[in-house]
Amino acid sequence: MESLDKHFSADDKELLKDAFIGNEADTDEYGEAWPQKGLDYLAGMGPEAWNGGESESIMAAILEWVTAWNAEGRGRYAGADASRTLLGFIFEDAWEQGRLPYYDDLGEIRSYLTDLKSD
Repeated sequence: MESLDKHFSADDKELLKDAFIGNEADTDEYGEAWPQKGLDYLAGMGPEAWNGGESESIMAAILEWVTAWNAEGRGRYAGADASRTLLGFIFEDAWEQGRLPYYDDLGEIRSYLTDLKSD
């Protein structure tokens, strides 16, 4: 697949990215599904993310997240704030693959974006 850049504006991308990060890090989604969901996201990242010069930054974000998760007691919301940088990389990787973490279809993405803009 190709990047979503040709289908959406930079402002749309930022709105979608902020919504994704907020949903994952600021809601019960984190407490209910992480750390496993974060590891699943990482496993699904394409080789371009790792080979495109970002691997060191991604590894630093993983270290930040795991360190915070451990330091904060490995509980339900441990590491949530520290996951934000990592979530940004996860979003960017999905975007470059022509999808979002929650949606693979352009129509679904447009509908979700319309909902975000109406809130």
